[in-house]
Amino acid sequence: MQITIDPEYLEEFQYILALHQKRGAPRTIETVEDLVLIVFREIAEGSRCPNTYRRSVLDAMGLVADGPEHQVHREEYGAPKDKASGTQGP
Repeated sequence: MQITIDPEYLEEFQYILALHQKRGAPRTIETVEDLVLIVFREIAEGSRCPNTYRRSVLDAMGLVADGPEHQVHREEYGAPKDKASGTQGP
């Protein structure tokens, strides 16, 4: 997968990186790619884990599906596998 970041967003990410390098922060970020990967990881974790602060971020962005499947904690990433058939769900 390859993702293109709009120039204005990239500029903001570069500014965040510059602030981190100048002032320090709780989490070390060396590159814009590091920053983007952190955001992606947090979104994936929030999707798997309903009762975490990460989920509240997804809620605020409108990224939680309306349905019971998205309210269940999952140990693994991706659609849950059907234990009987070994196939993945929706």
